Amino acid sequence: MNLRRLLVRMLLLFFVVVPAPMVVLAQNQPSPAASPNAQSLKSEELDALVAPIALYPDNLLTSVLTASTYPLELVIADRWVNENKGLKGDQLKAEAEKQSWDGSVKSLVTRPDVLSMMSSRIDWTQKLGDAMLSQQPDVMDAIQRQRKKAEPSNKSSPTKQQRGNALVIGNAAYKSAAALRTPNADASIVAKTLLAAGYEVTELHDISKADIRPRIRDFLDKVSAGGPDSVAIFYYSGYAAQSNGENFLVPVDAVVNAASDLAGEAYRLRDFTDELAKTPLAARIIILDGSRDHRFGAGSGKPLAKGLAAENVTSGTLVAFAAAPGAISIDGSKDQGLYTGALVATMRQRGLDIEQIFKKTRLQVSKATSRAQIPWSVSALDAELHLFGASSQQVAQNDSKPKPSRSRRARNHQIPIGALREFIRRAPF
Repeated sequence: MNLRRLLVRMLLLFFVVVPAPMVVLAQNQPSPAASPNAQSLKSEELDALVAPIALYPDNLLTSVLTASTYPLELVIADRWVNENKGLKGDQLKAEAEKQSWDGSVKSLVTRPDVLSMMSSRIDWTQKLGDAMLSQQPDVMDAIQRQRKKAEPSNKSSPTKQQRGNALVIGNAAYKSAAALRTPNADASIVAKTLLAAGYEVTELHDISKADIRPRIRDFLDKVSAGGPDSVAIFYYSGYAAQSNGENFLVPVDAVVNAASDLAGEAYRLRDFTDELAKTPLAARIIILDGSRDHRFGAGSGKPLAKGLAAENVTSGTLVAFAAAPGAISIDGSKDQGLYTGALVATMRQRGLDIEQIFKKTRLQVSKATSRAQIPWSVSALDAELHLFGASSQQVAQNDSKPKPSRSRRARNHQIPIGALREFIRRAPF
């Protein structure tokens, strides 16, 4: 870990633990000079300038503010990312470290959405950079004002709506197994519901062996950048299979003739859950609509075990299955799956805690199938989570257009402005 990243983590620790400014090491290299044409901005102008980024998590905000003073490097880095789309996860980070850019710019290659925004809006980026170099105290004050505006008006409310990231996958067009009818529609309606609830949603369809691991890696990077107050939700609809007590998500181009094929042809769910468990979060929700009759191995006379295996959960995690361990789910006669249809209808009811949502879904599906299918969930959540508000009013079922994703809520603590200001000014980037 380089010095910059170590100092960022130390700074963020002080954000959470220490309300007073921290002392940082001085550096020998001077900061870049502001543009000679830069003019001091008024408070209203600064408020508008920082509004798009003020609610970013502290570590991301620090990188953005610092990187804005290197606008040319941001443009070059954005082009480099677009030219190297095959690089993902740790490989992307390693190759970025070889570049000559400032450390703050390098840190943004794992957030191509932010990097692209800063590159495409270069006038805004230049203006922000100039303000950082000539009006640092005013910029920090503007960020504080924006964060205070985002605080909930009723601080005594017992229910806190967390926001975060969601990854939604629907696999239907299988090549070596029977194609499925409902996963694409199921994934789309789940994605729309989570968007309406304020989550940043990545929606994927018919994902291949080559893509599933890097796309999940991208999601884990986003989750990590979201900070400890955010929520991660993962939904999968398609074929899944179990072997030796482990569950595997099956890409559409996988060829599975025996249980031994799963390790090379499918994605081990535990690789995802173990990595997710290491990331500090308010909650982790994993929803698996994959307990289908896959018939893998039937042709070779070595059929794989039916259904999915039970999952052990760590603190702060909930795992939900469309059917009990070892059982097969029923898609039903509609274009939407029976389980996901009931789940989404329950999700859209205001006032339900996430554990209540899965309980009601279990009861509905169990009743609809005369107990032939009983959804299953295992929870070790240590905080309440409401997708929508605490009103008893239901979300309209025919609301097909999702609401725009809301920005992440500001943290309860305030940024120690002096610490951040000194850190950005003096840290050896």
